[in-house]
Amino acid sequence: MIIVGILAAAMLLCIFCAFRSLKTAIDTIDAAADFVNGTKRIILVPVVYFLISLIVSLVWIFAFIYVYTSVGQVTINDSVLPQGKKVDWGTDKDIRMKIKCALVFMVFGYFWIISFLNYTSNYICMVSCSTYYFNSNAQNEGAAEVMLGIKWAHLNNTGSIMFGSCIIAIIKTIRVIFYYISKKAAAMNPNNKAFQFIIACGNCYLKCIEKVCDYIT
Repeated sequence: MIIVGILAAAMLLCIFCAFRSLKTAIDTIDAAADFVNGTKRIILVPVVYFLISLIVSLVWIFAFIYVYTSVGQVTINDSVLPQGKKVDWGTDKDIRMKIKCALVFMVFGYFWIISFLNYTSNYICMVSCSTYYFNSNAQNEGAAEVMLGIKWAHLNNTGSIMFGSCIIAIIKTIRVIFYYISKKAAAMNPNNKAFQFIIACGNCYLKCIEKVCDYIT
């Protein structure tokens, strides 16, 4: 009973100290509910861009597999998976380097396109919310201008969205390359704890940079 009383007192103390923040959060949720209720078409925006992203991902997967297997010889490799396959690019270093560069470019392009679609969807939602807020007053609720957000996203501010998406795509591509190199290096030094610590720190550092850039963009 004493523990329950202490927890109840601590909860009441938290509610009392954070009353303004709690009230702001409740008002924000209430305003968001009113916005969605008055602008139901906004739900279609993330759904449509998700479907576009899904189509892009499927096309990219087929293109990536085609490029990966276009030059090399496909052989059976049961050591990885049952009935697994392995692609041998031969011993020509120039060909191997060109294939690797093409694959890295494709990975970068995929991240760029997906980030652009994601940020475009978010931008349209933000414009809709902003117009809903500025078109509303104490007497009447305004209307969100979703089409204005679509127009600005694809005509007026496309370059800014693409630039922010490009930054995120570059960071994600660097993370993929770092992960690939670190896995290759870790396979040669499986018992080196210091090396594994450095890899974990590097991956965490790149993840933090990605989060900061994502927040800024």
